[in-house]
Amino acid sequence: NLNEVEPILKKTFDAYDETRVRAFGDWGKFIDPMIDQMGHCRLYDFQTHWVAPAVCRFWRSDDGVMYFVWDSFFNAQIYCLEDLEQAKIQLRALFLQQQENGLLPLYSGARWDVSWDRSQPPVGAMCLWKIYQRWPDKELLAEFYPNLKRWHDWWFAKRPSNGLPYRDGNRNGLLEWGSEIEGQWQHAVWESGLDDSPMYDEAVMKGNYLALDDVGLNSLYSNDAKFLAMIADELGKKDDAAMYRKENKEMNQRMNTLLWNKDKGIYCNRYWSLEDRLDYNTGHVIPDTLLRTPNDQAGVKAEYFNDGEYTDLVVTRNEKNIDYHCGPDLSDTSIGRGKYWGRWTANLTPEKSGDYTFTIASNGASRLYIDGEMVLDAWNKGGHFIESSSPVSLKTGKAVEVKLEHTRDWRDQVKLTWFEGDKPPTKSIFSDTLSPMCFYPMIAGAPSDAQAKKMMDILTDPDKFWGQWMMPTVPRDDPAFPDEHYWRGKIWPPSNYLVYQGLKEYADDDIRGKFARKSITLFMRNYEKNWSCHENFTNDGNGSSVPYYTWGALMPLIGLEELCDVEPDGTIRLNATLSEDIKMRGVPINGKRYDIEIKDGKGRITLDGKIVMQTETVKKNMLN
Repeated sequence: NLNEVEPILKKTFDAYDETRVRAFGDWGKFIDPMIDQMGHCRLYDFQTHWVAPAVCRFWRSDDGVMYFVWDSFFNAQIYCLEDLEQAKIQLRALFLQQQENGLLPLYSGARWDVSWDRSQPPVGAMCLWKIYQRWPDKELLAEFYPNLKRWHDWWFAKRPSNGLPYRDGNRNGLLEWGSEIEGQWQHAVWESGLDDSPMYDEAVMKGNYLALDDVGLNSLYSNDAKFLAMIADELGKKDDAAMYRKENKEMNQRMNTLLWNKDKGIYCNRYWSLEDRLDYNTGHVIPDTLLRTPNDQAGVKAEYFNDGEYTDLVVTRNEKNIDYHCGPDLSDTSIGRGKYWGRWTANLTPEKSGDYTFTIASNGASRLYIDGEMVLDAWNKGGHFIESSSPVSLKTGKAVEVKLEHTRDWRDQVKLTWFEGDKPPTKSIFSDTLSPMCFYPMIAGAPSDAQAKKMMDILTDPDKFWGQWMMPTVPRDDPAFPDEHYWRGKIWPPSNYLVYQGLKEYADDDIRGKFARKSITLFMRNYEKNWSCHENFTNDGNGSSVPYYTWGALMPLIGLEELCDVEPDGTIRLNATLSEDIKMRGVPINGKRYDIEIKDGKGRITLDGKIVMQTETVKKNMLN
């Protein structure tokens, strides 16, 4: 009878609510959103007839479930806190579309056709091992190890069509992001998972590869080998384990040799050659001290239109110069982030006579006029490019009119630079842009203690990554930081989580604790306000992009792991150095559910009311 349904549901919910994995205390009920988001995003997949967590409902529309690679591995890891079987279904759904060559497609499911040409960051072995440490089951490892092995081996395997490794185009033993469709720069950047990161603004596409050895990819590949070795050992595959440990060691050595930037004291992405920097032929942004608007103000006159005929004017304003990593901020206009046509005009007065070369870095169509003459035409170029003019003769103290017209593409970038003569300023072989990915070598165990100390100095610098809310996807002193658009300055749960895995290897308890607390506080201030689990966060502490996205729950997972976690070697770490009072209930460790309490500088783990570990004991695995 229908009137009996509600009491049945309430009784069942109350019983579930009494036993579900949960947290209480000074950090709030921070485990609740981890599980609730997985439940919220569980959807029926009409292709497999399974119910599994999609990354979110927001992008699903009405045509089925969608899985992304690293998102879904993280989903399985989070879901195992409550439901191991649901975690298994998530992994099975992900591997269902693995390609014959071993590639695990960036996206699959019924939402779109499978992305057969590109993959995503290799975090699978790490996530599977973490699931196994909560629920030891060798059948779990045996089921997914062959898939993970094929995917891991794919990155360096040779492509049948040309004999080149799938993702080592310059064959130096380091990996690059790429696409199996030649020349697809955006597809290669999408493979990184960092859709519009400024790290790739100056990377050129050569065939199937971004011509940029990538710190994040090589670190995660090395880390993948490290965890595959642990899984192989557990399955009795000693030869495989030895092979993967060798891979981990050799990849770390290559990163230390080729990706360590001693001038900056951190690992950096490295171009194949100086000529493979897209901005190799560019100069410097023209300073506003040399630019005057038509009404004699410093800088440039900016006009934004709704049409390509430049008749439907929306806004006119003065701006400093033409240097937009992610397009101009038009959020306070009717244009917003929509299509626009821009025109910047200024009088340029050089301090020195000579021939000057002008360059435009652009995503979209651009053209440049000097004194009414078009000197650079890239209006039909499209996409991501840098174009240079022929040298233009300028004289000291004589002003010339500079006019640049531009319209945006899928993403937006426009920058006007110049240099004297025909030889641009010397560039570095390393990418100029730092990001959380530059810390990923710590996950793989690559840096020495001395290197790690230099990296920690950068991490804890408030002008770069440290601060009230952290960590941004570019440093706070980077030119792209003010863009705060997607991966250009916002704070992302997966990068926070992965950097935290490196801190476990190298940072002291104080840094680890502060990092975890900042992540928890940022997440919970949004969750407690509107129950959100955001895809990312702005640097003023507010949730951003999709409001209910599964990997938002990685932020509270950092807090759980900092309070009590199984380290990769099986050690149980219980941290009572934090000042907060916190209780956690039903946390799975080694196949059983334990209660954990941190209070007054003491910590204890109990099973069925009996203490099995407390802070006064040696911190080693005491659980059966």
